[in-house]
Amino acid sequence: MYDSNYISSNSLQESYIQAYKSKKLDVMGACYATGVSIETVFRWARKDAEFRNACPCIIEAIHDWMDEKLMQGVMRGDIKSMILHLQLGGRFLEQVPAA
Repeated sequence: MYDSNYISSNSLQESYIQAYKSKKLDVMGACYATGVSIETVFRWARKDAEFRNACPCIIEAIHDWMDEKLMQGVMRGDIKSMILHLQLGGRFLEQVPAA
């Protein structure tokens, strides 16, 4: 499930990975436990393949988070969110097939 040999040069990343692995937390649970925002985890996952491999559920969790934000935008009447939702054929991001 994860690469136990991965050693991060960033102590905050190490704390996050430790919380994720040892406490068997999901992505958001590890965020809360370490005080790291999901946006920071998203940035780490985007820039660092080894970090992605150490915590393989991150991409799915990020997609769920993005869907939630898109739905919140649609529900509060945000025009850009509505347009994106309509461009996706009335589906949210998790339902869109990969290109």
